[in-house]
Amino acid sequence: MAKRSIAGKRKKHNRKKWIPTPQAPLCALGEVLRVREVFQPLHDLVNIPQKTVVYRPTDKLVFVVLGMLSGAETVSEIQSKVRPDRGLLSAFGYDRCADASVIQQTLDASTEATVASLEVALAEVRLKQGQMSQ
Repeated sequence: MAKRSIAGKRKKHNRKKWIPTPQAPLCALGEVLRVREVFQPLHDLVNIPQKTVVYRPTDKLVFVVLGMLSGAETVSEIQSKVRPDRGLLSAFGYDRCADASVIQQTLDASTEATVASLEVALAEVRLKQGQMSQ
């Protein structure tokens, strides 16, 4: 007698969701950066005197980096290059992107101490990534 499989008992395969994006190579980079937790020192060490409503102030710095990598020359271009690109945001671990005006407010709230802590965080990133590649 042949065995029959019951449709409800089949294991479902874990499939990744495909999201169209014009920034596919950047998405590949985003996946690597996310897995390696490259931006974690930024979140741990940088302190921007601003409250968190939806995004941490350091998340908004990541959005600025995404904008620069996407070819944005101004903060306002993040609105058209990063914010509508769900695939790019997903590759970097985000569902949505902050509005450009909110990102600009975060940059305006930064102080000399913020810049100093950012330098320390970037040095930590260089050190950590240098050790991983050896």
